[in-house]
Amino acid sequence: MLDLITYASNTEKRNAKAEMDFIAQQIADHLFDFSLYTMSHLCRNANGASDFLAHLASSSDFTWVGGMSLPNNFCHLLLQDAPNLHTFYTVN
Repeated sequence: MLDLITYASNTEKRNAKAEMDFIAQQIADHLFDFSLYTMSHLCRNANGASDFLAHLASSSDFTWVGGMSLPNNFCHLLLQDAPNLHTFYTVN
């Protein structure tokens, strides 16, 4: 009986290791897919428009529906941010 329990335990460990190896391989495959892209970071203080929207969404019950006019202060932030726009990804 003890041999059966030991065998089952070892089988479970082998299966868990095989599953972890499979998951690790999947992660590695996805990471290599990112070699096709170049990513960059833009500080929040250089992107006032998205900061404005994030703050608005987290602090109020605001919903913007397509066709509604944009808030004036948001439009102003878009114009301010325009010179700082960068490409966030490129396909090689």
